[in-house]
Amino acid sequence: MQILKHKTGKSISINGASIYYEELGNQSGFPILMLHGGFGTLEDFEPIISNFLSEFRIIAMDARGQGKSTLGDQPLTYKILQDDAERLLDHLKISKIILMGFSDGGMVAHRIAISDSERVSKLVSIAAPWRKEDLDLIRGFLLKVTPESWKEKFNESYQLYESINPNIDFKILVDNLKHMWIDESETGGYPGNNVKQINCPALIVRGDEDHLFSRESAVMLASYLKNGKLLNIPFGGHEVHKDQSKIVSDLILTFIKE
Repeated sequence: MQILKHKTGKSISINGASIYYEELGNQSGFPILMLHGGFGTLEDFEPIISNFLSEFRIIAMDARGQGKSTLGDQPLTYKILQDDAERLLDHLKISKIILMGFSDGGMVAHRIAISDSERVSKLVSIAAPWRKEDLDLIRGFLLKVTPESWKEKFNESYQLYESINPNIDFKILVDNLKHMWIDESETGGYPGNNVKQINCPALIVRGDEDHLFSRESAVMLASYLKNGKLLNIPFGGHEVHKDQSKIVSDLILTFIKE
């Protein structure tokens, strides 16, 4: 039975957008904030979430413009997504958190772990680029994304967006995501060498066949972090937490319970 299904959540207003989130699991447990990737929703964590429900309080949110969250009237940036996540934690009065982010959500998690280090207990970053060189390798791929190409290749994600988003405008979402992806500024985009400021224990997770996040970059990121560990999973692509869900969820659980 599906656990994350956009039925039981709430929305709060943050900087001109309505941000949707769901809380589940053990409400007395240590909180985990889950941040999904581009064109995704909180449902992206469905393959692994069951491993954490008995012991942890789970907060899963839809990034602005995606899932049940509205886009607002500001151009999308990683900084805005970071602000949304931090404001949600403030709203929930959460002072200590485990961050788990996938792809774009991992980028946001990196930024939070840099800027709000006292709040972040542990970081799990899945398939998340972090430097301009990562962008240089995939810029051509990102610029080719259009509403039509996404609908054709990933129609299931498009259908979910169309069925639940309060303000459907897929072209505007595509334009905003592409703007965010190629933003090279440290203020709004990729943290680059600032990741060296991340002090908490961090697990860098990558599928060995990930075409968007290189093995070299993952190794470098883990080595830059003061308490970094690298988990490179064979037979997994960019969505390694779906491709190899049991291995990934079991090892994440081991890491966060250390």
